[in-house]
Amino acid sequence: MSRSLWTTVLCIMVTLPLFAKPDLTYREEVDKRIVQRLEWVKDEAAFDYLVEIQREERGNWVESVNKITENNYIEMSLPHGSYRYRVTPSDYLGRRQRPPEWARLAVRQIFQPEVDKFSPDIFFLDNEKESNGYVLQLEGKNFLQESIVLLRSARGVELRGEDYRVNSDGTSARVEFEISKLSEGLYDIIVENPGALRAVLRNFRVSTSSLVGKGTEGLPPAPLRFYLAEGYSPLFAFPSVFNDFFEQDFFSVGVVVRFGWIAFYPFGTQLGFEISPSYHYLSAPVNDSNYSVYEISSNIIDCRLNVVWGIPFTRRFVTYIRAGGGITVLANIHLQDDRLSSPQRSGWIPVLGAGLSFSYYFYKNFFIDAGADFLNLLSVDSPPPRYIMPSLTLGFKF
Repeated sequence: MSRSLWTTVLCIMVTLPLFAKPDLTYREEVDKRIVQRLEWVKDEAAFDYLVEIQREERGNWVESVNKITENNYIEMSLPHGSYRYRVTPSDYLGRRQRPPEWARLAVRQIFQPEVDKFSPDIFFLDNEKESNGYVLQLEGKNFLQESIVLLRSARGVELRGEDYRVNSDGTSARVEFEISKLSEGLYDIIVENPGALRAVLRNFRVSTSSLVGKGTEGLPPAPLRFYLAEGYSPLFAFPSVFNDFFEQDFFSVGVVVRFGWIAFYPFGTQLGFEISPSYHYLSAPVNDSNYSVYEISSNIIDCRLNVVWGIPFTRRFVTYIRAGGGITVLANIHLQDDRLSSPQRSGWIPVLGAGLSFSYYFYKNFFIDAGADFLNLLSVDSPPPRYIMPSLTLGFKF
C-alpha cells in the first residue's frame, strides 16, 4: 500500500432503532493498514449480533461483511465507497430478531500529511521582510484544501493560519499568520488533515527581534544581544547601625546604570548577565541636644554582577528577575556643622542583591523599565545596612 492512508468517515443517514448513533473509529497498523472499528450500544439481553455491511457497486449492493460477534463492535478494513449496514441481535435461545432498517455510511479516502521542510526558519516580529511577510512555506506530501495548519506553543496555545493555499499536486502549501497574534517562543508546526491525521515539526521560533539568533539550541550566534539602561533611583533605608545615624529612611538623590548581555533563550525566555553600578548620596541634618545641629553625609557607590532572567508576556511586555553580588563603597562619610568638619572616612563592603522589574518596549528595541532591588550589605554590624532601591530607567538593545 502507498503512503496514502485509508480511513473512514461516518455519514449516518438512517440510525438503527436499537443501537442509536453507532461510533466508528480507526487505528493505524504498522504496515500502514487502517483498521476501522464500528461500535454500538450493548444490549444486555442479546446473546450475539449479526453484522451485515454491503457496498454499493453500479447501483447494486454487494456484501462486504457478514459476521456474527458476541462483542458490541467489529473491526474491519473497508476501502473507499458508499455502504449500508445493519446489526441484528439474537436472544439467549439463538433466535434472531427481525432485521432493522439499513443505515448508510460512506468511507472516503483521506491522507496522512507529511512535512519535509519549511521556510523561513524563524519569524521576526520587528522584521517583516526577513519573515517572508509572516507567510510559512511548507513542502512535503498530501497537503489538501481541507488541511488545517497550526502553530502550537509549549503552553498548548494553538494559532491557526489566516490564509492557507495549496498547489495542485499537494506537495507544497503556504499559510499566512497575523502578526498581532504572534508572540515570542518555540512552536510546533502542525498540519492536520480530515480524519485527525497530523504531521508535526518541532522547534519553529518566533522572536521579538531579528538580532536574536536563529538556532534552536537556545544559544544565538553573533551578533549577541546587549542592552544599556540608565535612569533615576532613590533609596529607602532599613534601620541599622549605620543608617540610624541619618535619622531618616528616604534619600532622593541616586542614579543606576545597567549594561547587560542576553546570551540564552531557553523555552522562549531570556537568560543573561548584567553589570549594574549605581550611585546614591545620603545626607541628613541631625539635632543633637548635647552638641549642636550638624549634617552627616555619605556617598554610596554600588557595583553588582547579576544573573538576569526575562519572561516575555507579550511582544512588548517583559518581566525581569535579577540576582547577584558585588561591592559597595561607602565614600566620604563625615560630619559637618557651621564651623567644623570631621575627617572623611571610606570603606567597602560586600553586597548581595535581588530585584524585579517590568519593561515595556514602546518602539522596536527601545524600552522603559520600572522596578526595585533589595540590597543587603554584608557588614559586621547587627543589623547590617539594608536598602530598597526603586528605579525608573530608559534603555535600548543592540
